[in-house]
Amino acid sequence: MANFVSAARKFAADEEGATIVEYSLLVALLAAASIAILYGLGQNIKGLYTQVNSAVSSANVGITSAS
Repeated sequence: MANFVSAARKFAADEEGATIVEYSLLVALLAAASIAILYGLGQNIKGLYTQVNSAVSSANVGITSAS
């Protein structure tokens, strides 16, 4: 029984597990922030390509109708 109590106290005093949890939370936060940033950039790039596509399509109509 004394060994069990000693092991329980040693386990409670050990902070190595807390460090792993803290780093895991930090990695999860960085991943979530990266996903949010990349999603926002993706939407901006999609809008830019849509504008370019519209401009090219309208320019193409003017060229083909003049022929």
